[in-house]
Amino acid sequence: MNSLKAEGADILAVILIVLGLVLLHGLWAGGEVAILAVGRARLRELTEEERRGARSLARLRDVPERVVAWSRTATIAVTVAAGALAGSYFVRELGPTIGTAPALLVVIAASTFLFVVFGALVPIALGVRGSERWALWTAGLFRFLSLPFRPLVWIARASSSAILTLFGGETSFSEARIAPEEIQEELEEAARAGVIDPNAGRIAARALEFGELLVAEVMIPRNRVIAVPRDVTQEELRRTLLEERHTRMPIFEGTIDNVVGYLSIKDVLLFAWESQVVVVDDLVRPAYFVPETMHAVSLLREMQLRRISLAIAVEESGGMAGIVTIEDLVEELVGEIFSEEEAQVPETIHVEANHTALVLGIAPIRDVNRELDLDLPEGDGWSTIAGLCIDLAGRIPGKGERYVAPDGTVLEICEATPRRVRTVRVHPAEHVRP
Repeated sequence: MNSLKAEGADILAVILIVLGLVLLHGLWAGGEVAILAVGRARLRELTEEERRGARSLARLRDVPERVVAWSRTATIAVTVAAGALAGSYFVRELGPTIGTAPALLVVIAASTFLFVVFGALVPIALGVRGSERWALWTAGLFRFLSLPFRPLVWIARASSSAILTLFGGETSFSEARIAPEEIQEELEEAARAGVIDPNAGRIAARALEFGELLVAEVMIPRNRVIAVPRDVTQEELRRTLLEERHTRMPIFEGTIDNVVGYLSIKDVLLFAWESQVVVVDDLVRPAYFVPETMHAVSLLREMQLRRISLAIAVEESGGMAGIVTIEDLVEELVGEIFSEEEAQVPETIHVEANHTALVLGIAPIRDVNRELDLDLPEGDGWSTIAGLCIDLAGRIPGKGERYVAPDGTVLEICEATPRRVRTVRVHPAEHVRP
């Protein structure tokens, strides 16, 4: 009788210990997910509100690599401990009755079920669903339970790093880096699901692309720049301002490659309002020169710091490649911004009812790709739809000619002159008739 009671107590003790290890595993797995899911902005709010557990959570969130290391080490340790305890006990007890192999299979199946369901799936789901509440509740306990595993983590990391140095690497528990393309896909999915405003999603996606753009890709090219000579007469200046209606224009001396500054329409209006004779030399503002290979995001930051609204992009030889305004840079983030005068300007990309699009030759390829969901290539010396057509033809193509881009898109020349391609009809590959 006493032996039966002792055996029952032993079985109960083993089961309780195994269940306790399963719960610990769940705490580590769910806690890691919940802690890393809390954003830093929300964490600051929780700390300011003095929510219980917020300070412990903040300390853990400051060292995400350690959180991952402690969690992975602890879950492996408790899994091994539970397997060793349950295996040794139940194989010894059940082996004589059903055989060692069947007893081992029973232990493996039962342990796997407990750890997968109650030690991983359920706590991770709870951590994802209620990450903030779960993180606040587990943060203090997580830090306390990590204490005995910290030496083990250090030993394991040092040992594995010593081995990996032979292969030119080291052990790291840091979170995997997310590619910009993956972030962009997540933003698009969040916008479709209604998690974020679609407009905010588009701006965020454009911001990711913006970091890769060069000045040469956003500037107004040299052949479209309206500039005036330094010795321009007052009448010529007045006529140019009325015809072009630009708010800023470069001023050059001799040739357009020798830009000496730029003129602001605000300054001209101020002088005209005060009935003063407009003298360009008195109004010219200093030019800010940047290489066309400069990143657009760096230029935007510089223009903000210097409080300037126009920059002159130059080539390697020093000649003017184009101009960039603050509006050009902002439009890369939020889309086209039209003034009252520009409201009558024809759109560069007009989507037609039959899935085609009529595109102006000056339209940047990245805008066409973005608007029509295409994958048209850009070249070293061109970035517009006209440049692509000229590259495919090897010359200035004529009206009616058709060319197939690498992604299968058909480009039909609708209007062209001996010197330039004016309009192109774009036929996406999936809508091209064989």
